[in-house]
Amino acid sequence: MPTESTAPPLPNAPLVRFSAGRYEELTRVGFFGPGDKIELIDGYLVEKMPQNDPHTTIVDLLSELFLRALPAEWTIRCQFPIRLRGDTIPEPDGVVVPGPKSRYRNRKPGPADIALIIEASDTSLRYDRTTKFALYARNRLPVYWIINIPSETVEVYSDPKAGRTPTYLTRTDFARGSRIPVLIDGTEVAEIEVDALFA
Repeated sequence: MPTESTAPPLPNAPLVRFSAGRYEELTRVGFFGPGDKIELIDGYLVEKMPQNDPHTTIVDLLSELFLRALPAEWTIRCQFPIRLRGDTIPEPDGVVVPGPKSRYRNRKPGPADIALIIEASDTSLRYDRTTKFALYARNRLPVYWIINIPSETVEVYSDPKAGRTPTYLTRTDFARGSRIPVLIDGTEVAEIEVDALFA
Protein backbone atom coordinates (compact mmCIF):
# COMPACT_ATOMS: atom_id res chain seq x y z
CA MET A 1 0.00 0.00 0.00
CA PRO A 2 1.32 3.49 -0.81
CA THR A 3 2.14 5.66 2.16
CA GLU A 4 0.50 9.04 2.61
CA SER A 5 3.58 10.79 1.21
CA THR A 6 3.71 8.67 -1.97
CA ALA A 7 -0.01 8.39 -2.76
CA PRO A 8 -0.89 9.62 -6.26
CA PRO A 9 -3.30 12.53 -6.69
CA LEU A 10 -6.98 11.71 -6.48
CA PRO A 11 -8.46 10.73 -9.87
CA ASN A 12 -10.09 13.70 -11.58
CA ALA A 13 -8.85 16.04 -8.85
CA PRO A 14 -8.98 19.68 -9.98
CA LEU A 15 -5.66 21.20 -10.98
CA VAL A 16 -4.60 24.59 -9.65
CA ARG A 17 -3.93 27.26 -12.25
CA PHE A 18 -1.79 30.34 -11.68
CA SER A 19 -2.25 33.69 -13.33
CA ALA A 20 0.95 35.18 -14.73
CA GLY A 21 0.69 37.96 -12.14
CA ARG A 22 0.37 35.53 -9.25
CA TYR A 23 3.29 33.45 -10.52
CA GLU A 24 5.47 36.56 -10.82
CA GLU A 25 4.52 37.68 -7.32
CA LEU A 26 5.37 34.28 -5.82
CA THR A 27 8.69 34.34 -7.64
CA ARG A 28 9.40 37.88 -6.42
CA VAL A 29 8.87 36.92 -2.76
CA GLY A 30 11.04 33.81 -3.09
CA PHE A 31 8.37 31.09 -3.16
CA PHE A 32 9.87 29.89 -6.45
CA GLY A 33 13.65 30.11 -6.60
CA PRO A 34 16.52 29.23 -8.96
CA GLY A 35 16.36 25.62 -7.81
CA ASP A 36 12.80 25.26 -9.07
CA LYS A 37 13.22 24.19 -12.70
CA ILE A 38 9.76 25.19 -13.83
CA GLU A 39 7.99 27.47 -16.28
CA LEU A 40 4.39 28.63 -16.50
CA ILE A 41 2.56 27.28 -19.57
CA ASP A 42 -1.11 28.24 -20.02
CA GLY A 43 -1.41 28.78 -16.27
CA TYR A 44 0.13 25.45 -15.26
CA LEU A 45 3.54 24.83 -13.71
CA VAL A 46 5.58 22.63 -16.05
CA GLU A 47 8.84 21.03 -14.98
CA LYS A 48 11.74 21.81 -17.31
CA MET A 49 13.78 18.90 -18.58
CA PRO A 50 17.32 18.51 -17.18
CA GLN A 51 20.07 19.99 -19.34
CA ASN A 52 22.83 17.72 -20.60
CA ASP A 53 26.28 18.84 -21.69
CA PRO A 54 25.51 19.26 -25.43
CA HIS A 55 22.51 21.43 -24.57
CA THR A 56 24.35 23.75 -22.20
CA THR A 57 27.26 24.09 -24.64
CA ILE A 58 24.92 25.15 -27.46
CA VAL A 59 23.24 27.75 -25.24
CA ASP A 60 26.69 29.16 -24.39
CA LEU A 61 27.59 29.27 -28.07
CA LEU A 62 24.26 30.91 -28.95
CA SER A 63 25.03 33.81 -26.68
CA GLU A 64 28.53 34.31 -28.12
CA LEU A 65 27.56 33.92 -31.78
CA PHE A 66 24.55 36.22 -31.68
CA LEU A 67 26.20 38.94 -29.63
CA ARG A 68 28.96 39.08 -32.27
CA ALA A 69 26.62 38.89 -35.27
CA LEU A 70 23.65 41.09 -34.31
CA PRO A 71 23.48 44.80 -35.11
CA ALA A 72 24.10 47.04 -32.12
CA GLU A 73 20.41 47.82 -31.61
CA TRP A 74 19.53 44.13 -31.03
CA THR A 75 20.53 41.67 -28.33
CA ILE A 76 20.00 38.05 -27.32
CA ARG A 77 18.75 36.83 -23.95
CA CYS A 78 19.37 33.18 -23.06
CA GLN A 79 17.21 31.10 -20.72
CA PHE A 80 15.43 34.09 -19.19
CA PRO A 81 11.65 34.30 -18.85
CA ILE A 82 9.42 35.98 -21.39
CA ARG A 83 5.75 36.83 -20.93
CA LEU A 84 3.26 35.56 -23.50
CA ARG A 85 -0.52 35.67 -23.73
CA GLY A 86 -2.64 33.21 -21.79
CA ASP A 87 -0.80 33.18 -18.44
CA THR A 88 2.36 31.83 -20.01
CA ILE A 89 5.92 32.59 -18.85
CA PRO A 90 8.32 30.19 -20.57
CA GLU A 91 12.11 30.33 -20.41
CA PRO A 92 13.32 29.67 -23.98
CA ASP A 93 16.95 28.97 -24.71
CA GLY A 94 17.24 32.23 -26.65
CA VAL A 95 15.25 35.26 -27.79
CA VAL A 96 16.43 38.08 -30.03
CA VAL A 97 14.92 41.37 -28.86
CA PRO A 98 15.63 45.09 -29.17
CA GLY A 99 18.42 46.27 -26.86
CA PRO A 100 19.83 47.45 -24.63
CA LYS A 101 19.51 44.70 -22.03
CA SER A 102 18.60 47.31 -19.40
CA ARG A 103 15.34 47.82 -21.32
CA TYR A 104 14.03 44.73 -19.47
CA ARG A 105 15.04 45.76 -15.98
CA ASN A 106 11.41 46.08 -14.86
CA ARG A 107 9.56 43.88 -17.33
CA LYS A 108 9.88 40.72 -19.38
CA PRO A 109 10.03 40.77 -23.18
CA GLY A 110 6.66 40.07 -24.78
CA PRO A 111 5.43 39.13 -28.26
CA ALA A 112 5.87 42.67 -29.60
CA ASP A 113 9.57 42.58 -28.64
CA ILE A 114 10.57 39.15 -29.92
CA ALA A 115 12.04 38.90 -33.43
CA LEU A 116 13.33 35.34 -33.05
CA ILE A 117 12.87 32.59 -30.47
CA ILE A 118 15.15 29.57 -30.11
CA GLU A 119 14.99 26.20 -28.37
CA ALA A 120 17.95 23.81 -28.24
CA SER A 121 16.38 20.36 -28.35
CA ASP A 122 17.66 16.95 -27.41
CA THR A 123 15.42 15.11 -24.97
CA SER A 124 12.82 17.88 -25.40
CA LEU A 125 12.56 17.62 -29.21
CA ARG A 126 9.00 16.30 -29.32
CA TYR A 127 7.80 18.86 -26.77
CA ASP A 128 9.46 21.71 -28.67
CA ARG A 129 7.88 20.56 -31.95
CA THR A 130 4.38 20.34 -30.47
CA THR A 131 3.60 22.32 -27.30
CA LYS A 132 6.21 25.07 -27.72
CA PHE A 133 5.59 25.16 -31.50
CA ALA A 134 1.86 25.84 -31.04
CA LEU A 135 2.49 28.25 -28.18
CA TYR A 136 4.90 30.41 -30.16
CA ALA A 137 2.72 30.34 -33.28
CA ARG A 138 -0.33 31.35 -31.21
CA ASN A 139 1.61 34.39 -30.02
CA ARG A 140 2.67 35.12 -33.61
CA LEU A 141 6.37 35.06 -32.81
CA PRO A 142 7.71 35.60 -36.31
CA VAL A 143 10.59 33.10 -36.44
CA TYR A 144 11.19 29.99 -34.34
CA TRP A 145 14.41 27.97 -34.44
CA ILE A 146 14.69 24.45 -33.10
CA ILE A 147 18.34 23.47 -32.80
CA ASN A 148 17.99 19.72 -33.33
CA ILE A 149 20.95 18.35 -31.40
CA PRO A 150 20.65 14.64 -32.38
CA SER A 151 20.60 15.39 -36.13
CA GLU A 152 22.91 18.45 -35.94
CA THR A 153 20.47 20.54 -37.94
CA VAL A 154 18.50 23.72 -37.28
CA GLU A 155 14.78 23.74 -38.09
CA VAL A 156 13.63 27.27 -38.92
CA TYR A 157 9.89 27.95 -38.75
CA SER A 158 8.32 31.16 -40.03
CA ASP A 159 4.98 32.62 -41.16
CA PRO A 160 3.04 31.97 -37.92
CA LYS A 161 -0.70 31.40 -38.11
CA ALA A 162 -2.75 31.75 -34.93
CA GLY A 163 -6.38 30.66 -34.54
CA ARG A 164 -7.83 27.34 -33.39
CA THR A 165 -4.85 25.33 -34.63
CA PRO A 166 -1.76 27.54 -34.35
CA THR A 167 1.05 26.62 -36.69
CA TYR A 168 3.98 27.89 -38.71
CA LEU A 169 3.35 27.70 -42.43
CA THR A 170 6.99 27.52 -43.53
CA ARG A 171 9.79 25.21 -42.40
CA THR A 172 13.37 25.26 -43.68
CA ASP A 173 16.07 22.92 -42.39
CA PHE A 174 19.74 23.93 -42.27
CA ALA A 175 22.38 21.20 -42.07
CA ARG A 176 26.09 21.36 -41.31
CA GLY A 177 27.99 23.41 -43.86
CA SER A 178 25.16 25.92 -44.29
CA ARG A 179 24.52 29.38 -42.91
CA ILE A 180 21.23 30.46 -41.36
CA PRO A 181 19.98 33.96 -42.17
CA VAL A 182 18.87 35.91 -39.10
CA LEU A 183 15.73 37.75 -40.20
CA ILE A 184 14.24 40.71 -38.34
CA ASP A 185 11.06 42.13 -39.81
CA GLY A 186 11.82 40.21 -42.99
CA THR A 187 15.28 41.75 -43.39
CA GLU A 188 18.45 39.69 -43.07
CA VAL A 189 20.66 41.31 -40.44
CA ALA A 190 23.20 38.52 -39.85
CA GLU A 191 24.09 34.90 -40.55
CA ILE A 192 24.90 32.06 -38.17
CA GLU A 193 27.00 29.10 -39.29
CA VAL A 194 25.45 25.76 -38.37
CA ASP A 195 28.93 24.28 -37.89
CA ALA A 196 29.65 26.93 -35.25
CA LEU A 197 26.71 25.70 -33.15
CA PHE A 198 27.92 22.10 -33.24
CA ALA A 199 31.64 22.79 -33.00
